[in-house]
Amino acid sequence: MNEKRPFVFGVKKNTIYKFALLIVVSLLITFFGMSKIEAYYRKNVNTSVLFGTTEYTPLTFLLDKTIYPSGNNSSEVGLTINNSNNYNVTYTLSFSNTNATYLIDGASSTTYEVNANSGNAHVITISGATGTNITVSINVLLPYSVTHTKVINFDNVNPTVNDIGGGTVLKSTSQSLTLKCSDNNSVTAYYFGTTEPTSASGINTTTSADLTALASSSGLSKTINAEGTYWFACKDTAGNFAKKSIVIRKYQVQNVLVKLGGSVTPYTSTNYELDGSVSTYYVKNGTTLTITSIYTIPAGGTASTFKGYTTSAPSTTAQTPSTTNSVVASNDTTIYYMWFDRTTRVLTYDFNTA
Repeated sequence: MNEKRPFVFGVKKNTIYKFALLIVVSLLITFFGMSKIEAYYRKNVNTSVLFGTTEYTPLTFLLDKTIYPSGNNSSEVGLTINNSNNYNVTYTLSFSNTNATYLIDGASSTTYEVNANSGNAHVITISGATGTNITVSINVLLPYSVTHTKVINFDNVNPTVNDIGGGTVLKSTSQSLTLKCSDNNSVTAYYFGTTEPTSASGINTTTSADLTALASSSGLSKTINAEGTYWFACKDTAGNFAKKSIVIRKYQVQNVLVKLGGSVTPYTSTNYELDGSVSTYYVKNGTTLTITSIYTIPAGGTASTFKGYTTSAPSTTAQTPSTTNSVVASNDTTIYYMWFDRTTRVLTYDFNTA
């Protein structure tokens, strides 16, 4: 009699056992495999856990300045963390040059943390005696362990600032000044005005066209129309700066004309009076003023009737006009009084011919 074997849906029993075993093995593989994968992808990127740089996008660090200045000039360097995945980051900063003083965001610290979605930027202030390049080591502790290094180069060369040109045109109500400067790296900003800059932070005009003109052979032109001390300063990439100044003087001219005619003495207010209004001009300090080039001949006078100048107005006290033809502009209060006689004509009447 033939033995009947169990049959389920047309599948033999031993086949069922094999199939069941295959399912169990597959489930185990799936369970452990998926657990591993899940453990990999479900790591919370916002918690401080160690992981390798190959598992996540590495952090990158950028400096906005790679040169710092000489001496005791403080320099600010911006450090930005490219933390695109918003990890919680713990790191320390260290510096190779121990001669300088470093402040991070205005304070001295050793360990820094960046929380997810928080600010990823620092300002490093370098000050004190220096003299070598600085290697900044960013030692990342979490979420992974790695050290990034950035180099800030030492620059002890101030920009070259030329003497301010121009300002010597006589009888001018304004003056055009020429500014030039250059640097071994590059000039990044300049200043022009009447306040003396005492630090690099006050030098902040960065107009591209102006910077190009400063480095050109013709320079950058500035027009002034007032007396005073004008300062010109340039700052380089590192923050080094240099400055020059020029003093502009004001001088005034007033005509004095004889009241009646001819040449009359003494030179007093009895015989002479002010003619017209005061003219105001500006010129570089120390410029030689040619007297005959700064007055305007009054109506009734000529160049030949000019008697000279004084620095005092007509009064009852007699004066003697100076015939010196040149003076040096050295202060802002001088009024040059230009004394003129009137031109005279002789009218002859001939009784014989009428």
